[in-house]
Amino acid sequence: NGTGDLIKDEQNRLKQRISTYIRNKHKDTNLNEMADYFHFHPSYLSSLVKKEFGKNLKDLLTDVRMAEASNLLKNTDMTIENIVYEVGYTNFSYFYKVFKKTYGMTPNQYKTNIIKNSKLKAK
Repeated sequence: NGTGDLIKDEQNRLKQRISTYIRNKHKDTNLNEMADYFHFHPSYLSSLVKKEFGKNLKDLLTDVRMAEASNLLKNTDMTIENIVYEVGYTNFSYFYKVFKKTYGMTPNQYKTNIIKNSKLKAK
């Protein structure tokens, strides 16, 4: 085990910590808060996230928020309004725009399709 392996292990641990942080805090975090948490300069953290995950923090947070919104639409009876807040958005029209760009349909259409598909499977 050389120094290179130790550095790789440390990088993997850090990537895992960042991933866990984003999953747990996606609702209400941003680059500056994350940088404070990890004791990094924001621009360093930004380039680190880009290097390790292949996308910027904003896109990474969007991915996690959209996956969470999809999960809540599929598995709960929460209103779309509550889901918007639950996943960390405060602007409805922006949430709808991002959701439609991600899934190719509105949250309402998405929920309707899921309900239809689950009824078909049940038959």
